[in-house]
Amino acid sequence: MLDNPKLFEKFGKDYKAGEIIFCEYETGEELYFIISGKVRISKITQDEEKVVAYLKDGEFFGEMAIFENKVRTATVITEEPTKVLELKKNDFLKLMSSAPDIVVQLVKSLSIRYIKTRNQLNSLLETNLEKKVLKYFYQQYLNVKSRSLNLNIKEVKSILNIKEKDLNKLLLGYKKKGLLKIVDDSILIGDIGWVELKLK
Repeated sequence: MLDNPKLFEKFGKDYKAGEIIFCEYETGEELYFIISGKVRISKITQDEEKVVAYLKDGEFFGEMAIFENKVRTATVITEEPTKVLELKKNDFLKLMSSAPDIVVQLVKSLSIRYIKTRNQLNSLLETNLEKKVLKYFYQQYLNVKSRSLNLNIKEVKSILNIKEKDLNKLLLGYKKKGLLKIVDDSILIGDIGWVELKLK
């Protein structure tokens, strides 16, 4: 429904990689729906960027501006060329009345985000580095419902807030045992079974 070309003509925006869509603490009244591409959601703490999440096509962001009239709680930056629908409150309400399936899609997206946020907080509270990483792998498996995984090393490091050298050391140990492969910036896990066993 929301990837309709007519909707994009009216509400669509194109962003290049590395562009800021909006900044934390700005006022705003737009909700964004990602048609294609990827963004990262970040918060700045003590002059350091902390990545909260990565969102891709089919997901929403900026909904607090529509529902609660609050300032932006995070900064959103494109990771790659990205197409979005930018919907102001009145536009969104009109779409809701003419296409209720949009409401269903939004609720699903918010529900998934809530689960991801809860799991991410649980991971951050984990003090054991190996368990933290393995729990993250397992959560990604639950999210995509596939026995194989393709994860970005930079994203894993950012979301789990761990040092690159510590993550690399752990990953290289798994690689030597044949449990995963590292190709360019990606972690490839052929079957999640070994992660499940280690978490028992």
